[in-house]
Amino acid sequence: MKTLIKFGTMAMIVMFFAASCKKEAGTGGKKIIKGTITYAGGAAAGAIVTIAYDAAEATARVNNQVIAGSDGTYTIPGLTKGDYFIDATYTDSYGFAYNSPGTLVTVGKKKGDVTVDLTVN
Repeated sequence: MKTLIKFGTMAMIVMFFAASCKKEAGTGGKKIIKGTITYAGGAAAGAIVTIAYDAAEATARVNNQVIAGSDGTYTIPGLTKGDYFIDATYTDSYGFAYNSPGTLVTVGKKKGDVTVDLTVN
């Protein structure tokens, strides 16, 4: 009986600690955020896409950046479940910079990629 009580107590302690160890958003997962950046109705080739991990709103913290391809598409692979804030900046051939307002992206348990298209203006 004492062994059963000890085992039950240990099981409850392990479950408590496992539940309190929430994995934070970031790298090391299999999730992908992808999309297209547009400017004035066309592809924003070379736009810089920034992502902040565990952020629900715009922040000065940037955890990663990727550059959109010639067709304005970008891919951010290897993410875990969680909240991310994504925005984009495009600089035209005259040197003027345009920004997207940014958006909160929640990556959940669903299979498949998360598509986030942004427009810079």
